Amino acid sequence: MFKKTFSPKDVGPILSKVLSGFRFDGSSPLSTQAYNFLRQKIISMELPPGIPLIETKISYELGASRTPVREALRQLASEHLIDVYPQSGNVVAPIKVELVENAIFIRTALEIANIRTLARQISAKQLLELQQNLQRQELALKEESYVQFYELDEQLHCSFFRFCGREQVWKLILSIKAHLDRARILTLPFFDMASRALTYHQFLVSAVEKGDPDAAEDYMKRHLNPLNTILTRYEKEIAEYLDR
Repeated sequence: MFKKTFSPKDVGPILSKVLSGFRFDGSSPLSTQAYNFLRQKIISMELPPGIPLIETKISYELGASRTPVREALRQLASEHLIDVYPQSGNVVAPIKVELVENAIFIRTALEIANIRTLARQISAKQLLELQQNLQRQELALKEESYVQFYELDEQLHCSFFRFCGREQVWKLILSIKAHLDRARILTLPFFDMASRALTYHQFLVSAVEKGDPDAAEDYMKRHLNPLNTILTRYEKEIAEYLDR
């Protein structure tokens, strides 16, 4: 059972460091921007499991009233990224194993079906975009920039769905895989996980380029299959962040 706690004197400085530099713009409602920013910081593990999210402190650091921050925290709680306790308030939730396993099941089924479609209809312009993404992945891996690699990985898979006119399906996947993504971020540096992912990304793009849906499906299965063992294989390394 997850029991990680933070000393009260450490919480303020951590929040100040992680939240500094954020600026609201006119692109969307303040609550939406606050939600997206805090969600990204939780998934990247910059806001680690167990740290309290003090509403007044967050409002001060983001330069907003408490109303949009409160709404953002409420939305994060609905995704189980925040646990709410009557006495201690909002706390970043641990990685919940059950939610990771459910996300793997749903994502695998949808990704396989989609990549088969893409292999039958990819355009030259779309293929070039995928190849440029792979080049940026190689550079991020060379520089050991694992958060950037993760972001490029996400962009690649989003493009698979976008090119098939299924952006809403990708948004559905995003909505259920936040806990899985945190586990992925933690384990990318271990045992060449990022390098293996890049290799399968290259295989996938090659199969799509050749118009081979069977090969694309096979590579997608092999690419996503390690997700099924990600928690058991690396449980010792990330045990302090898990809640079974």
